[in-house]
Amino acid sequence: YEIPKRDWSSDVCSSDLSEPTGVARPLRTVRILCLLALAAYPVGALLRATGPDTMAAQVGGLMLIALSLASAGVVATSRVSRIAGEVADRLDEYEQHLRTAAMQTAYGLVSALALLGVIYMALAPQFDLWMPAGYDQWSGVFWGVFLVVSLLPVTILSLRLRSDEVGEQEA
Repeated sequence: YEIPKRDWSSDVCSSDLSEPTGVARPLRTVRILCLLALAAYPVGALLRATGPDTMAAQVGGLMLIALSLASAGVVATSRVSRIAGEVADRLDEYEQHLRTAAMQTAYGLVSALALLGVIYMALAPQFDLWMPAGYDQWSGVFWGVFLVVSLLPVTILSLRLRSDEVGEQEA
């Protein structure tokens, strides 16, 4: 007896079923680290760009940026991050639904932030507000936007999930 080719895709063998990847971090920890990464980077970058021109302010700004990046690195290894970034074929239907909802919310928030950024840049010269000047400041803005776009779906997922939904341990 030969199985027709069209039926092969419905066969599931144990080698197709893999354990979820990512470190099972407490969901509360993932939430805190996401929010810390999203808050520490802009504070550190603004401190460096607009703060006093002292060694303490510059080092403090760099330390906040480093804290933000370290937090984002820890979050990137979590199971919540796996849901946001995994290839769709490796997620179950529920995880795909969670990711789609988080991505839709993140898209809306990023669109709103982009609009606010354009409005700010249009009004900044009239009200003598800070504007990036030079490569270093524009680079800081770029990497800040990159961090927000990268972490926002994971942050939204972590805030919406319960610990039993992703196999995370509760703190």
